[in-house]
Amino acid sequence: MTGSLPPNLLLGLQNAGEVTVRQYSGAEQYQPDNVQCGITGHVPAEWFTPAASAVGAVVRPGTSLHTFEISNNQLSGSLPDILGWPKLQHLLLSNNKFSGGVTLYLGQYDSTGTFVGPSSLIGTIPASFANMRNLRFLDVSENSLTGQLPPEFGATLRSLDAAALQLSGELPATLATFSRLEHLDLSGNKAVKGSLPSIWAALVALRTLDISSTGISGSLPASWASLQKLRAFRAADCSALSGQLPLEWGMLKSLEELVVTNSQLSGPSPAWTDAEMLRAASTAALATAQQAVLILASNSMSGPLPDAFTRLTTLRALDLSSNSFAGQLPSAWVSMQQLVFLDVSSNALVGPIPETLPFMAGDGFNLRCLVLFRNAGLSGTQLVALKSRMETDSRGRVRVVVGSNGRTCDISVLDQ
Repeated sequence: MTGSLPPNLLLGLQNAGEVTVRQYSGAEQYQPDNVQCGITGHVPAEWFTPAASAVGAVVRPGTSLHTFEISNNQLSGSLPDILGWPKLQHLLLSNNKFSGGVTLYLGQYDSTGTFVGPSSLIGTIPASFANMRNLRFLDVSENSLTGQLPPEFGATLRSLDAAALQLSGELPATLATFSRLEHLDLSGNKAVKGSLPSIWAALVALRTLDISSTGISGSLPASWASLQKLRAFRAADCSALSGQLPLEWGMLKSLEELVVTNSQLSGPSPAWTDAEMLRAASTAALATAQQAVLILASNSMSGPLPDAFTRLTTLRALDLSSNSFAGQLPSAWVSMQQLVFLDVSSNALVGPIPETLPFMAGDGFNLRCLVLFRNAGLSGTQLVALKSRMETDSRGRVRVVVGSNGRTCDISVLDQ
């Protein structure tokens, strides 16, 4: 679909319930499908302006609309004031080329459940979002919004995407009252400071939480072990984050993805991998978790690598690179047959290399990438021999990286 938007379109569709140029999936969390429809030009002001009919009556366009979507186009210019669509439930404006600010009379939209903003929002996140009593999905990411998260959001909110804004201040403890919140993305807000609120342990419906590239400091709250539905926690590039992985987090039985990188995380490899209390608990995370990704690269962790990682039977990616782990590679790790990516480079590991390690290149294993370089205690001769054997035995399926030069591989192998 190409061309421009007809000024009188809504006047000609008085009873239309939906105007969209991209099918809305209705998914739990709005995900753009990046399909470009090619619509250009401006959004007509006539779409938002009452007009006289042929018999002199005043006609308000869009009064029956419940879905208005113009995402993934090439629309430009300023967006007219959005006002007067009382039945609107889904308002989706993302991925266009709008300029300037956008004025939203949000108090008019108490029935709206989904709002995905354009990339031209300026000012602060409007407190008037609280007037949208049925708001469930709110996406204002990648804008120039400043200030702090307002505490007035409605309790119906299930997804809040406020990534890549210019927010500042501390995380509001009041979010703990959002008992239905499932998705929270605050990544890319470098001026957001302070600690992670322990009271967020009340967000028992939370499934994904992303605080990557923020100024969050302090330790990870042990109380968050109550987040039994949490599937993904991401804190990449949080340089002020410190402390250790809480022992209690071993009880997060739904956790599939844990990412904490470029921080001051210290201590031994996750204490919960070797905790006696967890070994004895039949419902412990390490017995039932679906954890697939564990990324703890570029921290200050130390101590030996634990055999207990083998209890993560669904683990597909393990990155412990750029820490201070010492000792030998555990021979028991050969039992991790689902592992696709393993990076233990830039540590203090020593030899000998386990005789069982080459078995991971055989049939029945999923390994694609093994990164071992920059471990001064590992014999260069043994590493070269290991590389040759595993890449030959796997018929090229496995790539073993033993030097910082030449061909390499990374976690993208998970998508291959």
